[in-house]
Amino acid sequence: MAPRQSTLEKLDSIIDETKQYDAMVEQQQWSELNDLANKRQKTLEEVFQEPIDATVRQLILDRVEALIKLDKAIRAKISQVQKSLSAEVIDFASRSKAAKKYQQVENGR
Repeated sequence: MAPRQSTLEKLDSIIDETKQYDAMVEQQQWSELNDLANKRQKTLEEVFQEPIDATVRQLILDRVEALIKLDKAIRAKISQVQKSLSAEVIDFASRSKAAKKYQQVENGR
């Protein structure tokens, strides 16, 4: 039987996994990102159901704060990518309209 992972080890693992989100957002791997986020959520729920040893309380708080910082950075990155994608869609739609109008003019000749 494998040894039980400590709360600190689980949080360190979650932080390492969360750092991978940045690349996934860059590459727009939304499905994989969603799967990892769901897995992370389950692990976090398990972590916080366990009693917290007072001797490592501050270490746990430090890791939680690091995780919160990572989450904020990733949310900002997702927002930036979403804005960029929206701009691309709007640009594409404008070009499509212009192409249709040009085609109508050409067909009307």
